[in-house]
Amino acid sequence: MAGELKPLKIGDEVYIKALQRHGKPLHLYGKVSHVVPGNESEKEKAVKVQIESFFLRSDLELWDSEAEREKRELVLQAKVTRVEEARKTLASAAAQGAEVKAANVMEFLKAYAELSAQD
Repeated sequence: MAGELKPLKIGDEVYIKALQRHGKPLHLYGKVSHVVPGNESEKEKAVKVQIESFFLRSDLELWDSEAEREKRELVLQAKVTRVEEARKTLASAAAQGAEVKAANVMEFLKAYAELSAQD
């Protein structure tokens, strides 16, 4: 059968036809470093491929995982603070027996939705 896929083994060299940039293929090659075991058909098996590619220095940015983690923590803390302040505003109005304003409820809901959407 012409369309049948042969099983891949660790160390097999492969052409990665699925990767594209701006609608054009990247023409990347790699080596299979891991084949996930399972009962899936050969077409649906997951395979880990190590890619070696060359880039212009201007296309690369040094990745500082510690700095990125700190940025994410600051953003998360700001969102938590916003939710807490909105919750306190609602609780204060309810404790005083005052009418809860729709704007305050909307602020709480927006802040909570933003926090919930955090990855």
